[in-house]
Amino acid sequence: MAIKLRQLLICLLINWAVAAALFAFSDKTEAELKSAIKNEYTKEYPQIAIVSIKVQEGSKENVSGYRFSAIEMQRQNLSKNSGVVLAIFVNEKNETKRVFVRYEIEALLEVLKAKHNLQKDKILSQEDVNIENIALKNIFFKPLTKDELGSVSTRRFISVGTVITQKDASKPPAIRKNSLIYAVIRQDSIEIEMEVRALEDGDINDTINVRAKNGKNLKAFVASKERVEIR
Repeated sequence: MAIKLRQLLICLLINWAVAAALFAFSDKTEAELKSAIKNEYTKEYPQIAIVSIKVQEGSKENVSGYRFSAIEMQRQNLSKNSGVVLAIFVNEKNETKRVFVRYEIEALLEVLKAKHNLQKDKILSQEDVNIENIALKNIFFKPLTKDELGSVSTRRFISVGTVITQKDASKPPAIRKNSLIYAVIRQDSIEIEMEVRALEDGDINDTINVRAKNGKNLKAFVASKERVEIR
């Protein structure tokens, strides 16, 4: 009885080893999968430093005779350090197989932390932040990068030590609400210029509401940071 049980266990182990070898990715395919996953994270986070990537075939699909073509990754995957991607394989007859692949990535992400309390509408500079590396795990909002310093301003109050994300800071509008600007009205070949007050924020090529000195509200096209056109 003991001998039969031992033989059965040996057969099971052999079958498992054969199945694992049959469905396991080749070294070349595994390297291509890792490279494709790395490219997706690098495109999303140029400042990322990837330490390692592990991949595991999740659907036990035999892809022998097929070559790796591409992956499909949902955007929300990029906020985490693990997930599932859909790998596409193609054979010589141009037939495809789509295989679910589990992966786990170990990486460090360069982030900016507020060096001190930052008030709303503060244009950020290097003096306002500390640059640190944190483990990529759950990133709810894309972190701001050091390349954006000097061109973005805070959208809210940010307390010291907070990781600054693109939700917290953005490029300031060309025209700010309540600012006084010059508006141009064109009539035939005549240009009339007058001072108006912006009633809302606006970027270049936006149409915003402005108010003339006589109290009349007008629609204006934002031509530059200092000038709008009444149309």
